[in-house]
Amino acid sequence: MSSAGLYNTPIRIIKTKYEQDITGSMVKKDDCVICTRARIMHNGGGRGNENGDIAYLYNKQFQIHRYVQCIGYDEVEYQQRRYRILEIEDNQDYQYKMITTEEIND
Repeated sequence: MSSAGLYNTPIRIIKTKYEQDITGSMVKKDDCVICTRARIMHNGGGRGNENGDIAYLYNKQFQIHRYVQCIGYDEVEYQQRRYRILEIEDNQDYQYKMITTEEIND
């Protein structure tokens, strides 16, 4: 299976670190691990009840090359929106990773 032309959307894999500053409080710092291209698959959106509020749940799947380093604690940034990684499926036969995510509604 040829994947030429499928990976045409730029995304960023972001690693979030929490560091203690001089006042003793924990500060969230983001580091861009890698900027790469991915194939985006939309898994629809639904509505969910979170703490009595209706939230729109947007799920996406990102298919990236297998050599891209990412772990389950990283976040994906796509079109200025952040997505939390739920699952990473590594397909060795076709040399890709399928990342299942949900949008962060913080």
